[in-house]
Amino acid sequence: MWVARCPRCGFAVRWSPRRARAPFRTWARLRALNTRLGIALGGAQAAGLLAIALGVMLVEQRDTLSNFGTVPAGRRWAFATGVTLLATACATLGAVSTVAFGPHVGRLARLACTWLLGALPVIVAGVLVGVLTEPRRAVDDILASLHPWAAPRIVAICGATVLASALLSAAAIPLHAWIVRRLAARQRRLHRFLRKGHGAA
Repeated sequence: MWVARCPRCGFAVRWSPRRARAPFRTWARLRALNTRLGIALGGAQAAGLLAIALGVMLVEQRDTLSNFGTVPAGRRWAFATGVTLLATACATLGAVSTVAFGPHVGRLARLACTWLLGALPVIVAGVLVGVLTEPRRAVDDILASLHPWAAPRIVAICGATVLASALLSAAAIPLHAWIVRRLAARQRRLHRFLRKGHGAA
């Protein structure tokens, strides 16, 4: 209970339950904001790490990607499975991050925050670490991945991953908003029930 006291005598002069609950409401809102931002940034950074793994796989197996129709079936199946799993996990984490960003922000702004603020710095840092640790190999891999057969396919797979993330988030945002509304309505009903019970007592 928040109590206002007289500065001269020290006795209580006013009781305010509303002001007593104000610090708790502020703390609860900050905790919810920190949780939401933690999920959003964590998901975006994890998507960036998976994007690095996907890029490394595509660059190292660029021969398989360039000659996909002529490589042996087992090698083709293993390559396609690995790319699909990495791209799906990356798109899912990107969608989770997009949903977790501010609920009052537009979908394109959320998507931009996910991939530009969360994932892109991780990708750039990973590329820089690779270039600085093994510069000759990194330059050779980059130049080799610019082959006319490999480069468009690498760009297409990476673009399809981001597009899949956008589509998943577009489907998940309304579902998430509906769940939040249902939980808020349930909380309000429970609060009214408890108030009526205390009033009756």
